[in-house]
Amino acid sequence: MKYHVNGRKIELSSGKSYTFEYKVREAVEMERAIIVCVEVPENRMLEDNIYAIGHDGELLWQISPTKHAMKNSFYVSVSKVGNLIRAFNFDGMVYELDPRNGKIVKQYLGK
Repeated sequence: MKYHVNGRKIELSSGKSYTFEYKVREAVEMERAIIVCVEVPENRMLEDNIYAIGHDGELLWQISPTKHAMKNSFYVSVSKVGNLIRAFNFDGMVYELDPRNGKIVKQYLGK
């Protein structure tokens, strides 16, 4: 499925779309969903800024809350690695996620 990022919106080739509260930083297409990392403004606290949008434009999940080394440590990037999603956090941690439900299956220090 093709998609296009337009500011805060993910526009799908099906004509469906999903609009986030904040600008989309990065998106990665998986078999059943598009995984999205949104930007977090300096004056906001949002540590769980990774989401999955289904090909029907519906929100499937938001990443599970996780205790981070630093307060207000948000995710800065996502990438596809095999059948997993790799999420990079501001505090240097790397989280590997199951793209079906957003659950963390592995975490390690990436620095």
